[in-house]
Amino acid sequence: MALTEQQMREIIIADRRKKKMRRRRRRKYTFFISLFLVLFFVIGLYRNRDVLAPPKLDRGVIFIDPGHGGHDPGSQTKSRKEKDDTLRIALQIKKELNKKNFKVYLTRENDRFTERIKIGKMANRKKAKLMVSIHRNKAGDPRAQGVEVFLPKDDNPKSRYLGKQIMKQLHDEGFAKRRVRSGTLVSENNEYDELSVNKMPSCLVEIGFISNKHDNKLFDKNLKGNAKAVANAIEKTYSHYYEKDKKSKKDK
Repeated sequence: MALTEQQMREIIIADRRKKKMRRRRRRKYTFFISLFLVLFFVIGLYRNRDVLAPPKLDRGVIFIDPGHGGHDPGSQTKSRKEKDDTLRIALQIKKELNKKNFKVYLTRENDRFTERIKIGKMANRKKAKLMVSIHRNKAGDPRAQGVEVFLPKDDNPKSRYLGKQIMKQLHDEGFAKRRVRSGTLVSENNEYDELSVNKMPSCLVEIGFISNKHDNKLFDKNLKGNAKAVANAIEKTYSHYYEKDKKSKKDK
């Protein structure tokens, strides 16, 4: 049976009403979902207020030296250069120390060269409380692996404490322990230029061997964890030597 014109109009009007109702329901659902997501985000920020407020960076000054750079690649293999590895982890160490409210200066934040003898002078000018020079080791024997730390030749207790803390923390991340010692690879009576003029506790740390597959895997897959380890060691040393008086005063 054919529909009358009136019946056709009624069907069209009813269909339009249904579509309109569906659009309204969709808008309501979209509104409530959006409101829920906004509330969820705001609550998350409130619970993690450090996200809202940037670090104060008022705890102390730390100087980090990403070894080599520019025309000086450092140790090399076919697939990597020391200068790239040291910069990658140094930038991450800076982030971790900033979270702990330390102000951090780096010798470089890009691929440029600085004379090694000038690095300690830069740290002195910044009035750093601690300095760490980041490097990677290399050996003819591909089995050689682990972390090695070098101190100024005077082997002062504060630098040794810093070196031991870094060794311990990186060992906890999976690196083998080698030695914490004064001098250079060649002689204990010499010292690396980076450490020769420093007025603050300092050390040069070789974070694994660039010539060892296992160390490279540890370095790459746990870059953030390794950076946290170095940052934690620096924080512990800083607290031990510069904050214990403040803590004792608070306890009284």
